[in-house]
Amino acid sequence: MQIYYTTDEARTLEIARELGARLRAGDIVLLRGDMGAGKSVFARGLARGLGITSHITSPTFTTMQQYSGPTCNFYHFDLYRMDDPEQLFETGLNEYIGGDGIAAIEWPENADLDPEGAYTVCVERVSMSDVPAGEQPVSGDHNVSELADGFARRITIAAPGEDEA
Repeated sequence: MQIYYTTDEARTLEIARELGARLRAGDIVLLRGDMGAGKSVFARGLARGLGITSHITSPTFTTMQQYSGPTCNFYHFDLYRMDDPEQLFETGLNEYIGGDGIAAIEWPENADLDPEGAYTVCVERVSMSDVPAGEQPVSGDHNVSELADGFARRITIAAPGEDEA
């Protein structure tokens, strides 16, 4: 398991880009975290790591956005509005998991979704005082929307088979 701390969007994108570059068709990334924690920012970084340069938007109102990449497709799901796991079939998600692309799924807990072999990324707001000594985030080009809330982000990445923290 890897744990990172960041205070700006640029670093969050960089961390996600590094993971995205390692992903292969069929991989699944579950994105967990509170509203506004940075899950969609992380998904955008995953897409960049896959070589996708188009504008990446949160699919909150459409449930899924599909992007074509140089090596595989990227399917970005947002299950925030899902209040019944039975609605999962209506999204068509089953057709995309483990298929010809990468599936990044925000709010998987709303559909009781926990597929075997998935990466799990948790993005959490933490107080700067909770950041361990020696792990103070390196700030690059600050994103005002992240810094304005006064919190750092802890990003925990569990690879398939690893326990979440």
